[in-house]
Amino acid sequence: MRYGLMCVALATLSASALAVHNSAADAAEIARTQISDLNHDGVIDGADMGLFLLGEEAPMDELVSELPLPQSQFVAAGARGLFGNGYIVDVSGTKYSVIDVYIKWGSAVGTGTAGERVVAVFGQSTTDTATGGVDKTARYENSASLPFQHLNTSWLPGNANGNSTWDSFLTVGARTQGAGNSANVTADTFFLNATAANAAGVAAVTGGSDSLTPARFVGAGVYQANPLDAGWETNVATFSDSMILIGRFTLKTSDVVAAGGNVKMKVRTNFTGKSTAQGGGTTLYTISAANLKSDAQTQYTVSGQTWTFDSSFQGTDLNQQAWTFPTMTLFVPSQYATIQSAIDAAPATGGWTVLVAPGTYNETIDLKGKAITVKASGSRASTIIDGTGKNTSVVRAVTSETSATVLQGFTIRSGKTGSTPSFDATLRLGGGIYLESTSPTIRDCAFMSNASAYGGGLYGLYSNSLLDGCSFSQNNATSEGGGMLFFGGSPVVRNCTISSNSCTNRGGGMHLVQHVSGGFPTVDGCTITGNLPGTEGGGISLYSLTSAPQKPLVSNCTIQNNTAQGRGGGLWSPVDAVNPGPNVRLVNNNICNNISVSNKRENTWALFQDDGGNTICDCFSDIDGNGSVNTADIGFALLFVGELTDPDFIQADQDMNGFVDTGDIALLLLNFGSCN
Repeated sequence: MRYGLMCVALATLSASALAVHNSAADAAEIARTQISDLNHDGVIDGADMGLFLLGEEAPMDELVSELPLPQSQFVAAGARGLFGNGYIVDVSGTKYSVIDVYIKWGSAVGTGTAGERVVAVFGQSTTDTATGGVDKTARYENSASLPFQHLNTSWLPGNANGNSTWDSFLTVGARTQGAGNSANVTADTFFLNATAANAAGVAAVTGGSDSLTPARFVGAGVYQANPLDAGWETNVATFSDSMILIGRFTLKTSDVVAAGGNVKMKVRTNFTGKSTAQGGGTTLYTISAANLKSDAQTQYTVSGQTWTFDSSFQGTDLNQQAWTFPTMTLFVPSQYATIQSAIDAAPATGGWTVLVAPGTYNETIDLKGKAITVKASGSRASTIIDGTGKNTSVVRAVTSETSATVLQGFTIRSGKTGSTPSFDATLRLGGGIYLESTSPTIRDCAFMSNASAYGGGLYGLYSNSLLDGCSFSQNNATSEGGGMLFFGGSPVVRNCTISSNSCTNRGGGMHLVQHVSGGFPTVDGCTITGNLPGTEGGGISLYSLTSAPQKPLVSNCTIQNNTAQGRGGGLWSPVDAVNPGPNVRLVNNNICNNISVSNKRENTWALFQDDGGNTICDCFSDIDGNGSVNTADIGFALLFVGELTDPDFIQADQDMNGFVDTGDIALLLLNFGSCN
């Protein structure tokens, strides 16, 4: 075959190290193999042979293994390849994924007019048939066809609208856009991705994505108008790392994450540079036999020199693949098989996201005190953390987690034991999630079918957590807090649904304890229905251990259709010597249609502070609970004249001032008659 014939020819040329051939024998050999000056550099050399083989479609690995390319005599200087640096930029809360692309040099040889530099970054609008069909079109693409982000539509250094830390742009090497002798930079109108629509060239210097799939980026090429300008900033000697920037390419991080991560950048470009080592002088050279590429190690031969480009890359992401846009996101299960393994891998510095694809994950997780977001990529109904067969809470946060630790978008189910707290090895707390002296943010999570002794769905000890948009259903506690239990702290439960939970003692929906250590719980905008405790507080039981003036707040809630075997089908809170009441503030709530089996105030059994807007379907003056206000209620009130200490008859204190006196008797007389 023709490729085999070329191997014979290469062996012949190898003996003379592929030098320039001037003898008649060499001319005959060249004629026999039909090789000419394919790259039009004035000599017939190894570059032309490589181009001939490319035209014969020889596989690259065979070409490299079979072709004895000459070794370059130049090892200290000259362009060595592409270098990519990926990082994240946060601009007013919007995160951008950025890759800066540099041309690396062997060393910083020479200064001024003798210095090494890039003087042009360019492409051609078509493939060059004269060079074996090598595609010379410059391309700046990403593997997911995402739109590049840029303010500077001309993509030239120095544009007044483009000097930002994230703007995509091309340059001939200024280390910051707009720096250096930008007055001597001119657009190269041949820098274009060839498509049917624009193959003829560009009339204006513009930027944007073309219509192909995947999209390729069309931008302006740039070159230095005066390549011998000693003051030009692209002189390699200016920088200790011997690298020259040729472009910054930016995507929105949210776009990269939505695409599933692993979005790759491919850079294919030609460039012209100046090197003191090229031909022994200060002549210009061009890497034009093929594109300089970011995605593979590639060898080029130009004017008898062999150049090896290693396309190296560094990034901020953990285990980041070469030339991928950073996201600070760890993907489960595509990168990490389990949620816990991704949490373990996440840096403790914060700001990272563990993004979990839909599925059922039979594991328990510990948030490990890290300021990270653990988030489902799909709906909470389709992304499930299942604690079946595990001997602890499904989720634990016990290592100083703050609000910067976020759990979002999961169904958390089937935790059947709970966790052992640090202070008592005999207890089991929080079947679904256990928080000990920690305050993570929990959003859009569903806690269902979990069980423990205290806090079937959740137990929070001295926690200031925010629960936002969550649901608690079919959880059970063998003692208190079927749906949840908070002991101490200032937790906020907002816009949650607490339904069909149960417990043996108090608080079918939730049990809240205000502790002497300070703080108070807030329950706002919640729907609390269908919960069933064994004793008091069908919807909410609330116990205060302090006489502090700032009391728990329940606002904008619907508390209906809960059933308590004892007092307070909707809300229960006792009054005692430590806390004579009122012990809860109520604002804009609807507390109706609850059941107290013992017929002791079906909806509320509490001294509360009415801050307005409440609909409470209880007859507060009906002290004995028989459906009417009569002389029996007045008689009961007279029995407790003075300071009220018996919690069974807190209603005797009609004006809630802590004493039963003439003011309370007056209110009973005012409400005399049927409660209806």
